[in-house]
Amino acid sequence: MKTLRTLVVEDNEINIKVASYLLAKLGHTADTALCGEDALELSKSRKYHVILMDCHMPGIDGFETTAAIRRREIAANLPPVYIVAVTADVGNGSRERCLAAGMNDYLSKPLHLKEFESVMERVATLAEENAFCSA
Repeated sequence: MKTLRTLVVEDNEINIKVASYLLAKLGHTADTALCGEDALELSKSRKYHVILMDCHMPGIDGFETTAAIRRREIAANLPPVYIVAVTADVGNGSRERCLAAGMNDYLSKPLHLKEFESVMERVATLAEENAFCSA
């Protein structure tokens, strides 16, 4: 599997450690952002294959952050980065809300290796086909 440059956007330190551990286990590198504002700055200055986006954070939440990234991509004619919603909100319509907000995929918390690996394999395949932003 291709090594993916990943941004983990998460305000909870334990969740950051879990995501970073799973990424390292799969051979990927990761930067972290504790809030949407930091994610916008990092994603402006660095290219990522995938962003793991917590949906509910103080300040700019994952939905607003995703919308801002998508607006920037369109304005600058950039290829889209693959954004994965990572949320504890698993209620009716949660997945659909995330996809409607411009996210490409969805993972529920707590993260489990099998589902996590499946998503990362999809991203790696798309990155190899240059279907999404390549770092």
